[in-house]
Amino acid sequence: MKKRSIHILSKSYFLLLILVTPWLCGCPIVAGTIDSFRRVGLTEGSREGLLAPAVTKYNEAIGWGDISGALAMATDSYRATLRDQLMKNKDKIKVIESSVDLAEFENSAYEATVFMTIKAYKVPYYIAETTKNKQFWEFSVTSGWKISKQEALGE
Repeated sequence: MKKRSIHILSKSYFLLLILVTPWLCGCPIVAGTIDSFRRVGLTEGSREGLLAPAVTKYNEAIGWGDISGALAMATDSYRATLRDQLMKNKDKIKVIESSVDLAEFENSAYEATVFMTIKAYKVPYYIAETTKNKQFWEFSVTSGWKISKQEALGE
């Protein structure tokens, strides 16, 4: 009987050691898991945090004339329309800079509307003009933030 209680006791210590080890080692397992949840966008706050880099990446691609990079940031349903717009204007309009004025989140941060100020010039005139733009973004856990529509706003 004494031998059996020692065996049960050793199993209990072993289980306790397994459960406590991550906390004793600085929680690398727990911290990694939390960071993964944040990067995937499983919470509303993490989805909101992931929008700014996606908007920046898309608008930088537009500014550099990187049509493939911009199309990679578009939803499947918007990609053909965007491709036609970009191909039509690729040698006519050059974006100098863009900035986000406001981002509004809807539907538990699975959708966002981004209001932009864009400074661009028309070739061959090279006179910079500032315009306002409204971009609509959608989030999915598998592909992140994608632009689904954009429209120019009146001054």
